[in-house]
Amino acid sequence: MININDDKEVSKYLKNSMSEKEISKMTAKERKEKAQELMTPEERKVLSVQNKFKLNNYTFDSVYNAPYYKEAANKVERLHKYIEDGMRYKGDRPVLLDTAQKTARGIMRKYKKGIGKHIAALEEWQQNYITAFNNERANYHNPQEILLQRQDYENMINSMNDRDLKNYVKNINRGTVLNDFEVNYLLNRVKDNDGMHKVVSLYKEVNNIGKEYKNTKEWKEVQSSLGILRVYKNSPLFYKAPEDGESISRKAINVTDMGNRMLARYSAGNNLQAETRRKIEGGEDLFASEDE
Repeated sequence: MININDDKEVSKYLKNSMSEKEISKMTAKERKEKAQELMTPEERKVLSVQNKFKLNNYTFDSVYNAPYYKEAANKVERLHKYIEDGMRYKGDRPVLLDTAQKTARGIMRKYKKGIGKHIAALEEWQQNYITAFNNERANYHNPQEILLQRQDYENMINSMNDRDLKNYVKNINRGTVLNDFEVNYLLNRVKDNDGMHKVVSLYKEVNNIGKEYKNTKEWKEVQSSLGILRVYKNSPLFYKAPEDGESISRKAINVTDMGNRMLARYSAGNNLQAETRRKIEGGEDLFASEDE
């Protein structure tokens, strides 16, 4: 299934029925419309499902665009500045450390709560997507046509001798992608041959036979996001947004240990005076909002 919003994929798709010269004269919108016209009924059904579940808000976007992440990143920076200012104005070390530790725990607690909700939303989307995807496919297929296709496949496989069957399995990746019924029928046919059975089983797994929704762009994007979110959920660290070329950021901050680390060599013992406290930007409101 092509990504109808990717002009390169659309142009490649159109080459099956049009010349490059004809394609080049069309606008991107015209190419997209033409590709939809040329789609098979089944491809249109799949596209319809994809359009129902467009990834159009932060729930399906990068974790780094999520409000809970942006809030946490902002507060981590403010906490760092709070500690720096506290040392600059000779604040009391125990007070600074206690405030920093409590604030850090609050920041991370709220951050992890946001990640948990994000994961739950994506997992719910996946379940809904599977149901809709399978329903659309079921609505399209004609039961009589399916029965005839299955009979034709059974007859073809049953007519093969051992040598033909071995060649068929050997070249299974070169032909049309098999459907769930065909793969399972073939698996049963070669069940007594470990070598061929492994080849067909691998083919089924690699091509997501019976789980074709996993081949869609939307599913892959959500699955990728879930992988990153689960890493972050299980880590005690806060990760900065990745740089170009990184899938998961290598820049991690131990927020809960920030106070100990920054105040390790600080030994000033003066209590914070009221005027000094006001100069430590974000100190009080950071702390006040973290135990929610």
